[in-house]
Amino acid sequence: MYYKGKGSKISGDMIYLYTDNDISDSPGDVIGVKLYFRKDQSGNWKLFKILYEGC
Repeated sequence: MYYKGKGSKISGDMIYLYTDNDISDSPGDVIGVKLYFRKDQSGNWKLFKILYEGC
């Protein structure tokens, strides 16, 4: 996976990747994706939900 953006946050079971919108968009708007993970019965982390912001 390739990601080139302005920021990322990792918190517990979630990874948040984000960047600012282009200049033509409203200032302060954010485009991002939140990836949520949880452990399966074997204890392996699995992606279970993806949320998009500003798309």
